[in-house]
Amino acid sequence: MNEHYSLFKSLNYLIFCFCILFFCHNSYAETYKSWNFSYNTQSWTSGGNITPKPTPNHHNADGWPGIIYADCTGSDPYFISPSFSLSAKKYHKIVIKIVTAGGYRHEMRVYWKRSYDSSFVESRSMATSYYSSSGGSSMKTLTLDVGKNDNWSGTINKIRIDPSRSTCSGTIRYHIDYVSIEGTPTAPPKPSQTSPSSYQTFYKGDSINFKWNKNGYSGTTWLKIFHTSSTPIYDKKFSGSSFNWTAPTNKSGTFRWEIALNADGLWSKWSSRYFYVKDPPKPSLSSPSNGSSFDFDSRIKFQWNNNGVSGSNRLRILTAGSKKIIDEFSFVGGASSKSWNSGHTPKGNYLWQVAFQRNNAWSGWSERQFSIKEPPKPPSPSFEAPENISTFFCGDKINFRWNNNGYHGPIWLIIYDPHKGIEKDTKLSSGSTSYNWSSNLTETGTFRCELAIQVHNVWSKWSSRSFKLSKPVLEVSRTEMMVGDTLNLSCNIGKQSAGKNIGFFVDTQSADPVGHPLKTNNEGKATLPLTATKDWYNEVSLSCRDEQRKTTSNVQKVIVKKVEPVIQINPLSGPQDGNFTISGSGFSLNHSCSLKINGPKGKSSTIATQSNASGSISHKWTPSKDAHSGYYHCTAIDDRTGNQSKSLSWIVFFNTTPSADEPHGILARTIDQKEVYWVKYSKKWLITGSTDHSDEPFFGLGYKLSDVQWFAKGALSHLDKGKDILNNNDNFCYRSTNPNESAVFLIENNESHSFYDWPNFKAQKFEASDIFWASPEGVDYIQSKYPKVKAPMIRVSPLKLSFEE
Repeated sequence: MNEHYSLFKSLNYLIFCFCILFFCHNSYAETYKSWNFSYNTQSWTSGGNITPKPTPNHHNADGWPGIIYADCTGSDPYFISPSFSLSAKKYHKIVIKIVTAGGYRHEMRVYWKRSYDSSFVESRSMATSYYSSSGGSSMKTLTLDVGKNDNWSGTINKIRIDPSRSTCSGTIRYHIDYVSIEGTPTAPPKPSQTSPSSYQTFYKGDSINFKWNKNGYSGTTWLKIFHTSSTPIYDKKFSGSSFNWTAPTNKSGTFRWEIALNADGLWSKWSSRYFYVKDPPKPSLSSPSNGSSFDFDSRIKFQWNNNGVSGSNRLRILTAGSKKIIDEFSFVGGASSKSWNSGHTPKGNYLWQVAFQRNNAWSGWSERQFSIKEPPKPPSPSFEAPENISTFFCGDKINFRWNNNGYHGPIWLIIYDPHKGIEKDTKLSSGSTSYNWSSNLTETGTFRCELAIQVHNVWSKWSSRSFKLSKPVLEVSRTEMMVGDTLNLSCNIGKQSAGKNIGFFVDTQSADPVGHPLKTNNEGKATLPLTATKDWYNEVSLSCRDEQRKTTSNVQKVIVKKVEPVIQINPLSGPQDGNFTISGSGFSLNHSCSLKINGPKGKSSTIATQSNASGSISHKWTPSKDAHSGYYHCTAIDDRTGNQSKSLSWIVFFNTTPSADEPHGILARTIDQKEVYWVKYSKKWLITGSTDHSDEPFFGLGYKLSDVQWFAKGALSHLDKGKDILNNNDNFCYRSTNPNESAVFLIENNESHSFYDWPNFKAQKFEASDIFWASPEGVDYIQSKYPKVKAPMIRVSPLKLSFEE
């Protein structure tokens, strides 16, 4: 549209446009079809109550020249045109010149049919009204803008004129002088651009297919393509609705294509769209990655991707600074890689660039940087001996050996001392592969030997091998043991001291160190077995000394334990002719042990026995025929270690044959004394007497307070833990301190219940088996009243309890 704009600036063009607009708006109308009825009816017909048929008359009796007229005598008069064909879009007005006698207002309606309509209908019609003066002295020109009706569309092929909608009263004559169908010429609408889409992007040299839609119009199309100026780079008129155009290979950026349509001699406005043309896509570089580094004289594979677009490529290699091209390659057919040998290209930074050509247009350069390293250093010598972290002893000679990996050049050897730094620094002749070094040092620690080789004036990296210089090394077979166990001591001072004197030293906490001299074997080692004695108990320090080098080994500490044996006796009480089993554990394995037994009246004996492989003993003991009943004690002794167990006690009593109804297994205490009795088969044995003012003998036998089944309440004040009995034990029976009172009390759930007779006892839901003891009077009373009651009661005196030996 830019050329229009330049023309628009001229005054002449302004005047021209003004005149055209004024003429079109005010006076110009194009008539498609008209009927003036000058000489005949021109194929118009009439219908309804109208007579006679339309009659042309050059100058009729009413004085109107060139008309058709008819008389209306009833309802629905109409005139129908002959068939025709016109575009409703272009012609949209109907003009009728008519006069009617009568002197009143008429309503006229015009109908039309399209090419595919079969009849006239109300929806395809338009009405107007006009007034006819009395006598019909003047013609009326009526204009109907039928284009405003949506059904005025497509192709119109017939019209019908109903001059009046009312019924004629009498005879009314209608004169039609002129009928025409007209339209105001308008430019066609802008063509609709369909492709390419707005702002679509193309590459240089691409074929672009421009397409548009004429929106139902036919005619000439005018296509213009603009780049950066108002002058089109392409300007052509043609009749089609598409056009193929090749994008230039020398231009890129924003383009605009405009299209206009000419129909019936009028041009539409311009449709406009933008599109882009750009360079072909740069290749995507794959490898090597940016900043990659390569060895001197290496083969580098450059790889890229043309992003699915076919074409040609160029690869070039440049210096990074001056961008001097040092190599360049061209490829046809979309290559994607190139292997390049850097040869003797100097160390430095370089660029590799790839460009892509498509449709004779080149993309920009894709670029990455890489570097080439300096000529490589020779490989470091490979150590062969000694093994890394090998251990030597002070004074040993060490042979270092290595492999130069096929390279030839001077060798540089350095030995580092952990205490003072460099111990040895020497350069060896070319081809050297070994070196002997004497470690005449007293320092110990981790030393290091390093090697490098020089090839073509470039030194290799350092190879490193660590080794240790050590004093005599003492090892022990265990760090924890028992008294009597054997411990193996092993000392190593190295092969170079084979057959030399070495001393082992044992330092206990209770005595001065004791030495054990030996000579080393061919390996420079010596081994000494030692047995832990009682003097070793708790902890012992062990060491060895190299007499030749006057160096002492590390110190090994060993924890020595002693275990007190544990014994048990089963049963804890038995008859004079019964068997008792004394068993225990924690003794030396498979070794002799002693059992010391102390009986009543100072009698004692020692019994020999043997432990098994697990350190346990088991011995059956039977009292002698003249053995006393009472309290016996036993202690077990490990003959090897001297360790002894704690003393264990049990009871031996006279054996009697029990009756079926007699109770047994009851512990009892007296009311006011601290004696404890064991009651079995109605026999009573004293366990601890009144002279012992302690409960320890009682507890020493393994009894607990809960084992006490009864005693008089008065004895509680003499019991250290009597309060616990009252507060914590259920079903604890006791007797009133009044010796003549037959009442029996039972403590259950910390509540005291008393009973005097059996009904009272039963009323409190007690059974006979709940009675542990009662006074003789109480027992007699219950059994006399209730002879069937078999209560396991014990007749005891509340103040005095006799016992039998």
